[in-house]
Amino acid sequence: MLRRKYMVIALATMSVLAGSLFNNNLAFGANGSSGSWGAIRFVEPNETFEDQGIWKDAATFTWIPKNSTNNAIIGDVRMYFEYKHEVVDGYVNCKLQVIGSSGQIWEYTAGSWWAESTWDYNGTDMGTWLVNYPFNQLSYTIKFKIRCDPSYPIAYVRNINIFILVADGMEPGKNYGVPLQENYNSLQSNVTELQGDYDDLSSQISELGTLRNLTYALLITTIILIATTVYLAVRKPKAKPEIETK
Repeated sequence: MLRRKYMVIALATMSVLAGSLFNNNLAFGANGSSGSWGAIRFVEPNETFEDQGIWKDAATFTWIPKNSTNNAIIGDVRMYFEYKHEVVDGYVNCKLQVIGSSGQIWEYTAGSWWAESTWDYNGTDMGTWLVNYPFNQLSYTIKFKIRCDPSYPIAYVRNINIFILVADGMEPGKNYGVPLQENYNSLQSNVTELQGDYDDLSSQISELGTLRNLTYALLITTIILIATTVYLAVRKPKAKPEIETK
């Protein structure tokens, strides 16, 4: 019980530390009154399926920049999701679509993955395919689409994660430092400290287990000793009758 409780505390602490890297959905970058840049993370945990062989929206996200006249998607797109097939094994096809407020559409076919009836996990690095996308849009709509092959229905996806590198209100010529190394060092230090505390706690638990076993052994020995004493006291040897001699 102590081990489980401690692990929960450790995980919660690590989550808080990791969450500190994300400020208003902007991570691994710099931000402030003069603007910001970083990676936006979009998440859709719900399950979606497609069984007609037609592209279907599995997730739709919207990024609205704080600075409507100084923003851009500056590339480096990564995508992670789970997928599977039903009825028979088959391909799951996926692509990403970005629609700006001006109506311009950019699409990228991420690929096809052979799926079975159990959930599998995929990670795709789409590089900088959005680096030349028109900038200074009032909003950006990001759509994750799936399609099964008509001869291999049904395709499922869930836990969709999309990371896109963006800039929002950056000043010309300003150096935006990246505190990633400092954040990493701080996180690593805390993880090391937590690991040390966990090892100490594991050692204490092991010692308590040894002490418990010794206590059990002593208790059993005491019970046996008491039982033996009582048994011997109850079964006193009978005195032999004296034989009278005439």
